[in-house]
Amino acid sequence: MSVPNDQLKRVVSAAEAREAQGYFERARKGDKRACSLFARLVAGDLNITGNPNDFGWLSKQPGETQVDGYAEDAICFTADPANRQNVVDMIVGAGAPNATIGASVKERREKNLWVKPKLLTAEELDYLLDGGEPAPIPVPPPVGFPYPDENTTVKAYQGRVRQAYNDAGRPFPDPNDSDAFRHFTRYGYSCRSMPEPEAANKHIAELRADLGLPA
Repeated sequence: MSVPNDQLKRVVSAAEAREAQGYFERARKGDKRACSLFARLVAGDLNITGNPNDFGWLSKQPGETQVDGYAEDAICFTADPANRQNVVDMIVGAGAPNATIGASVKERREKNLWVKPKLLTAEELDYLLDGGEPAPIPVPPPVGFPYPDENTTVKAYQGRVRQAYNDAGRPFPDPNDSDAFRHFTRYGYSCRSMPEPEAANKHIAELRADLGLPA
């Protein structure tokens, strides 16, 4: 078992979306910590609910190349211990100037494990941006979406989002709305700390308010 090509494409798409927002510039210059933080940021975008059958961070052991105990430039696909061909090296030339985004599969060492993604701290995000502001992206990419067809809960949430945009007379996704992707991401993060219905109602209310609609 390895990493399917469609999953590798998800990695590249998610990484390029964050690159467009300015989060890759410090890593591009050869900063090892930025490379690791960028990889962890993308893994979180890909798997905002912490599903063990999706992408996660890749742990490292003492003596291995690492940053804070995690891989410098790689993420891990699924927590299946039997799948050793599940490491995705997503930064070509990490730690050196002119690093680029990629997605190649490597074998996982037995002691290197899948770790559930966590939110990066404000300090870590600022470190990636190096004090700058994220640039708007032309079209919010569906990073982590759509979820599998059987995930009717998330599909129902997406339907409520689409309905809100329809009620506001706005296209969805709106090519002029760079906040649409962030809205989905915030919803996914909230699902980690509160029941899904509560998270959905909270963020739909926020979205409708942002669109100038009644709750």
